[in-house]
Amino acid sequence: KNNLIRISGKRSVDYPEKSSVHRMERRDMKFDRTLKLPARVDASQINADYKNGVLKVVLPRAEEDKPKMIKVA
Repeated sequence: KNNLIRISGKRSVDYPEKSSVHRMERRDMKFDRTLKLPARVDASQINADYKNGVLKVVLPRAEEDKPKMIKVA
């Protein structure tokens, strides 16, 4: 919306049931980020994939916002 994208979620760390934790450096955490996009995107073509701890978001540029090529003779 208005060239902004918001990504939010929650990460949790699960330990096995019979484990003993002596020192916990990673905890449950929530995150919420809003980013301003440099160009308009085609909202109907947005795609996201989460695999192996990496979030991949594909934001195709809107056709009306793509640069136009003008041939000069």
